[in-house]
Amino acid sequence: MAMSNGVKILAGAVVVVFAFVGVLAIPVHQRCGGAGRVCATAPDYQGFIHYDYEVQPVLTVLVDQFTGHKPLVYSSGVELVPVNG
Repeated sequence: MAMSNGVKILAGAVVVVFAFVGVLAIPVHQRCGGAGRVCATAPDYQGFIHYDYEVQPVLTVLVDQFTGHKPLVYSSGVELVPVNG
């Protein structure tokens, strides 16, 4: 049995919506919580600089840039970067 044109269009639209939502959910590593925000500690006694970071979806990064509000964060922590690295 063949599908009608309306069913094909609906199925295609559902696939496009799910793909778009999937792209917006891709995790992005943001150092110090946002673009243009600089924060770091002075080098510690072992020669590392500490940066706070957050892993958040692409949509959250876009919302944060325009509103300054982060509705969702997957995880967060501290990143250690060698002074000479």
